[in-house]
Amino acid sequence: MTDNEIIKALECCSKPVIEECCSECPYHLGGEENCHKLLGDIIDLINRKQGKIEALQMDNAQLQSDVINTNMNCEYADKEVIRLQAERDFYYKTLVSQQNTQSETALNYGAFQEARQTAIMKHIQSDNIRLEKLLEEADVNYNKCAKRFYKEAIKEFARKLKCGVPQETGVISCADIDNLVKEMVGDTDD
Repeated sequence: MTDNEIIKALECCSKPVIEECCSECPYHLGGEENCHKLLGDIIDLINRKQGKIEALQMDNAQLQSDVINTNMNCEYADKEVIRLQAERDFYYKTLVSQQNTQSETALNYGAFQEARQTAIMKHIQSDNIRLEKLLEEADVNYNKCAKRFYKEAIKEFARKLKCGVPQETGVISCADIDNLVKEMVGDTDD
């Protein structure tokens, strides 16, 4: 019998006047009452339905557990998303800060290089001015020394010339002058 036929037979048997339904009862066909068979089928139906109910309850419990786990996973995922967004924002701000710092450093380095070049140029100009002054002083000192040497050389020549005059004649010859020059200057043809 099908589940619906079992239920229909049970409805018939549950009425106060059983005879009214017996003609419609699937267990009372052919005038024979099979009520004991109906009771066995009812117990089977109840057990099957009970098994389905228990299976559905287990499925429901599993689904509820899955929902709880899903909710927990969603909460974890939401927290992870928030954490990752905060981490992304931190790295973005750090990157922007580093870029700004690098830009400032590049600007500062450029200014430093420019100031350094200016200082070097001033130092070179200052050294050039000092060098020019030293060269001028050296020229002046050289000229003074050359004049003094020239004067001293003339005086020495004159002294030697006087001392080299032969006393017997009192006259100096050209050869005497040449010998005197060789003695003072040396025997070179420069």
